[in-house]
Amino acid sequence: MDADLRSQVEGIFQSTLADTHGLLERESCVEFLKSIGGTPQEANALLRDSREESHISVKDFLDILCGPEAKKEPAEEPAKPETAEEKPAAQAEEKPKEQAAAQEVVEDAPSGEAPPEEKPEDGKMDPLSVTETTAADDQEESSATLAPLDVRTCDACNCKEELTQDPTDLAWYCESCWISYYGAPPSDGGFPFLQCNRLVKVKEGKIWQEMDLLSAWNAHPIPKWPPRMPPCGPVSESSDPTHIGDAWVPVQVHVNPGLVGQWARQCTREYRPHPGEVLCKRYKIEHAVGAGHFTRAYLATDMETNTKVCVKRHSGLTVELMTDLLTISRRISSVDPEGKFFSRLIEAFYDMVGYTVETLFEGRNCMEICRMDARHFKDLTNLRLVAIGCCRGLALLSEAGVVHCDMKADNFMWTKNSEGETVVRLVDFGCSRLDSRLENGRNWAFAEGGAGHIGKWAPEMMLRLPITDKADVWGSGVALLELYSGRNMWNEEEDTVEYMLAQALGLVNSKAGLPEKLLRKSPLDIRQLYTPSPAYFPVQRLGSAPHVRFKDRSFETNDEVGRWVKLALLFVGPCSSVCLVCLVRLVW
Repeated sequence: MDADLRSQVEGIFQSTLADTHGLLERESCVEFLKSIGGTPQEANALLRDSREESHISVKDFLDILCGPEAKKEPAEEPAKPETAEEKPAAQAEEKPKEQAAAQEVVEDAPSGEAPPEEKPEDGKMDPLSVTETTAADDQEESSATLAPLDVRTCDACNCKEELTQDPTDLAWYCESCWISYYGAPPSDGGFPFLQCNRLVKVKEGKIWQEMDLLSAWNAHPIPKWPPRMPPCGPVSESSDPTHIGDAWVPVQVHVNPGLVGQWARQCTREYRPHPGEVLCKRYKIEHAVGAGHFTRAYLATDMETNTKVCVKRHSGLTVELMTDLLTISRRISSVDPEGKFFSRLIEAFYDMVGYTVETLFEGRNCMEICRMDARHFKDLTNLRLVAIGCCRGLALLSEAGVVHCDMKADNFMWTKNSEGETVVRLVDFGCSRLDSRLENGRNWAFAEGGAGHIGKWAPEMMLRLPITDKADVWGSGVALLELYSGRNMWNEEEDTVEYMLAQALGLVNSKAGLPEKLLRKSPLDIRQLYTPSPAYFPVQRLGSAPHVRFKDRSFETNDEVGRWVKLALLFVGPCSSVCLVCLVRLVW
């Protein structure tokens, strides 16, 4: 990797992956190595010799990827072009001089090359042998210099046109393939793919002063806003559509006589569990298989049943959160008793931190597949399998009264069933909550978690309205569009709720912004979040008091997006009830 490319990649890591200290989490490094084709064993082996265990500096990680000698390239590079360029130039001038016998360019040739040219004229050496040797050397050095340009082709279509390297996967693409993927030609100024890669392009609009925005709202208020908040009632029988009833579930706690105190536990649990360790006297850890914001997943062997299971280590898993996981698990098991569609929660225990053990679905998540092969879900047959799997899973969750709340491609597992057929299953219910229609006025707040990924939030989630299974239908529809188009709603940490909502409005081509009936139900202060009548678009707050301004965000009309939405409706066709809900969601 040359110095310029390395600095560009380093800049991307610093801005998108690294923390404020320029450090990368070890898990994110492992995930990156796996995404470029490495196995978990190879990734852990590469990172084993790093100086830090939990975090790695960006420079150290690039040294692991490119080798430590990459740091010396910028210092050595200026000296190389002198000899590498002058020598082929001199030889190119010697060759026509021997053939034409006299050329004025002799004066430009280096003085060290003159003696070999004079020898054939003096008759001291066979002119033919000198000519053949010079031509052979010339050809070798010329091929060594031009080989990368001659051999390199577009990694997508294998053409030999002018290529551009994509810093996201370090592959080379021609302009037509670049436009096909990003929707715009490559540019030398920074990395515009972050903007081009949005599912819907967001544009900036009018700048509002705070008083101007409030005055406009006062001139055109929304009747019956703010709404009355419904009273919270006690839990009733209607809150349990599965009729499974309450239960007492035993949870084991490991008591170690050598550990007392928070600091002692912190030092001991830092690098656990490690391969070969046995947890709860039953589960032997093999290796890590994935990581999220709050969990780390490991492949393990259940020594009692001699089967493979998935052990998840949870960060900050309180008794209340574990109770939620157990409640969701019991609801799901009631509608999927054989575990055909969802993984089953086998056990939960504490060993300095909270652990859960689930049945294992062997396969890969759809996001990983898309990173390995961007064209996999361009095949509508493959995309339809994802849609069918999501619809079947959501239909069962609706029966259980559970909202997944994190419908993204990372949680769609591409697996095989008992008959060997490819099926897609939903996993990771750490953000799941109950359908608000069963809560008797007790709607959960984002402050307690359960929000899932911001890029898949339905509009009602952004308005803090009661959450139903329609939010999951929206999330699955967005995930399908992202898999098919290769674009994403959310691209970087700077992407805000306003950006997500502007894209959501673009997906349904709502040129008037949010419907007034939705804003009327929102408990938020809509006067500082959205533009006033006649069009309700999100506004982003700029600056701080007393110099507060607001910039409205809207979307650029794109006929291609409309085609994607129609495809999403086509894909959910196998489940008519979900298709109807999706259609209502998309047109409000």
